[in-house]
Amino acid sequence: MERERRSQPVKLEVRDLPKGQSRLHVRDGKGGKDRYVPLCEAMRQLLRAWWKTHRHPRLIFPGAGRAWRERALKSSLAEADAPMSVSSAQHCFRLACALAGLSQPATPHTLRH
Repeated sequence: MERERRSQPVKLEVRDLPKGQSRLHVRDGKGGKDRYVPLCEAMRQLLRAWWKTHRHPRLIFPGAGRAWRERALKSSLAEADAPMSVSSAQHCFRLACALAGLSQPATPHTLRH
């Protein structure tokens, strides 16, 4: 079950951000239930800005796939058939922590606290 919770963010879809609402739809969450969680406007704008970089018709975090080096990154994201992998998201988080100069260890789960 823990693996399923780690994959929730990367599986977010455009439809999970209802337009004009300050909440996020989490599908098939803990206990197999859907729920809504609060989402501040700044985060909504950041998610939208990220989506605008690739404009995938369904996914907010599309996976580049194994052949990403052979294709232009922008087109591969727009045509992805699966979300970003959990390991890729964890790697991005570690890079962001390093760039931010964080001195204490952190994981994506730290963001919940």
